[in-house]
Amino acid sequence: MGMVHSRRGFLGRTSLGLGGMAMADIFRLRAQNNSQNSAKKSPRAVIMICLAGGPSHLDMYDLKPGAPSEI
Repeated sequence: MGMVHSRRGFLGRTSLGLGGMAMADIFRLRAQNNSQNSAKKSPRAVIMICLAGGPSHLDMYDLKPGAPSEI
């Protein structure tokens, strides 16, 4: 029996293959860009905290300490 190939599987494998071939060029260009701009830019960092089931943003960032109780 022959294998059944779906369009979704074909597109997934093709996109992964093309993306993998392009990664070398992307990394090379990114390294060149970083070496040219290393003196111009300051380093940046992001700390992301994912709280699954944590308090809402209203409870953490939108605090109104002087507001009346009905707000």
